[in-house]
Amino acid sequence: MARSRPTARRPLGTLVPLLAGSLLAAIGSGCAVKSPPDAAAIREQALPGFQPPAGWTTAGAGAGAVMDNWLDTFKDHELTLAVYEAIGRNTDLQVAATRVEQAQLYAKLAGAKLYPTVDVLARGGGEARASRHRGHQCPRLMLCLMMM
Repeated sequence: MARSRPTARRPLGTLVPLLAGSLLAAIGSGCAVKSPPDAAAIREQALPGFQPPAGWTTAGAGAGAVMDNWLDTFKDHELTLAVYEAIGRNTDLQVAATRVEQAQLYAKLAGAKLYPTVDVLARGGGEARASRHRGHQCPRLMLCLMMM
């Protein structure tokens, strides 16, 4: 049987300064954070010297509602088919629709507890349980209201 060698242990006195130094280094490096650049600096770094044509920029988008059947305004049957196919095969949309349906069912189930409930108790019996009904007999398999 092979014997395992005992592992050498460091004395506690040498571990404490090592851990304290590591902790100070971690704290010191966490404090040295630069402030984020502004949008103009990011744009200049990403696209140095690029100036978009004047026709591409506008003062702002007009406030208006999106029309129904906006896709039909292009009058391109192939585009319409491609968009509907993309929407139909989009798994993210399918998952989202399933989650919405599930949330609606959970809400309906939670709201069901707000409506009153009716409970009915049916007991079969005979002479053995007649004393519980204050003197009247209860035929077998007939619904009885307990008058207690």
